[in-house]
Amino acid sequence: LFRVVQAEVGDEWDFIHKTNVANVIFNRLYSEEDDFAKQDTLSKVLVERQFSTISSGRYKQVEGKNNFRFEP
Repeated sequence: LFRVVQAEVGDEWDFIHKTNVANVIFNRLYSEEDDFAKQDTLSKVLVERQFSTISSGRYKQVEGKNNFRFEP
């Protein structure tokens, strides 16, 4: 999830932008709308051609960091 969010927003965006992308992902996961209801796992939400970072493989290029700082 971290890699997808980071790849979607890039390094130039702040915590709020990253939170917004994560919220979209979780809203789709817990949605009861017909289009999203069949996607009952995080993996399904991410791979159902909804996030270009998955289909392009860009999320794989994001490096994890050991020292996260919370800056709202």
